[in-house]
Amino acid sequence: MKVDYPYMKTIVEFNSGIITTAAVIHILNLILLFIDKAQYTQNIKI
Repeated sequence: MKVDYPYMKTIVEFNSGIITTAAVIHILNLILLFIDKAQYTQNIKI
């Protein structure tokens, strides 16, 4: 078990890193989508 523990720890850290990265990308995509919609509605008003 002691041999496997560091390996398992790196897998957990790696997975949490992927989840964090995916969450950040998702939030950025939502922000960009919101900005695009705002610009689109402004163009219609003009």
